[in-house]
Amino acid sequence: MNLKASQQASYSSLETAQDKIAGQVDMGAFWLYKRALEATSCGIVISDARQPDIPVIYCNPAFEKITGYSQEEIIGKNCRFLQGADTDPKTLKQIRHALKEGKECQVVLKNYRKDGKSFWNELKISPIRDANGHLTHFISIQTDITKPKQAQQALERSKALLRARQEGDLDGVLVVDEQGTISSYNRQFCEMWQIPEELMRFGNKEKIIEYILLLLTEPEEVWYQVQHLKENPTTASRNEVKLNDDRVFDCYSTPVLSPNGDCYGRIWSFRDIGR
Repeated sequence: MNLKASQQASYSSLETAQDKIAGQVDMGAFWLYKRALEATSCGIVISDARQPDIPVIYCNPAFEKITGYSQEEIIGKNCRFLQGADTDPKTLKQIRHALKEGKECQVVLKNYRKDGKSFWNELKISPIRDANGHLTHFISIQTDITKPKQAQQALERSKALLRARQEGDLDGVLVVDEQGTISSYNRQFCEMWQIPEELMRFGNKEKIIEYILLLLTEPEEVWYQVQHLKENPTTASRNEVKLNDDRVFDCYSTPVLSPNGDCYGRIWSFRDIGR
């Protein structure tokens, strides 16, 4: 059977199915489901698993909008036409395995629109079986997550740059979020306070604070200062702390504020200024 004949068979089967539905279910509900598919912002594709190469037999308007292709350009094709040079081969292998085995699959992959621009596609594929359990179709839900994906990548780049800057800093640096949870630190911080790396990796802030206080000549005063900053999250501070081994640290603490003044956390910086 050639592709045109295959498509005609698929369309014929859909018409037959619609005729059967008319006699078996509430047509009001049927058209409600159809309108829901057409109104959703997610791309919906139905492919015929019984035909060679699993061609698309239906796509909703959202899929056309996401990809830039018209329904006429999509129907009868396999969705691999959205793939490009930077589409991850491992992800494609995962999709092919799910289709071969007739199983569900959920992945995020880079696809390409008709104009050649890439987009990040959160794809979920589900198999459809008939009353006898035979695989007949696949339904795919596709969501354009390009903006949140790009925001995530930008955040990861910023974190990487921050880590690189911290490691190159001669001062000991500790960063905590708005909940007081340790989000990052550099090696110099661990060396200055002689804190085991294992303790820092676990991120138990109570144990770390307890460890630091044991090294100080006036732990109560430092503890009071920490509590004061906790109660006044937008306040910066600078003071000297003396350790039991006679070292003195210049301690500077500044809040991380948004343009609107919201506090996202705090950066602590420690510099050894001698004995």
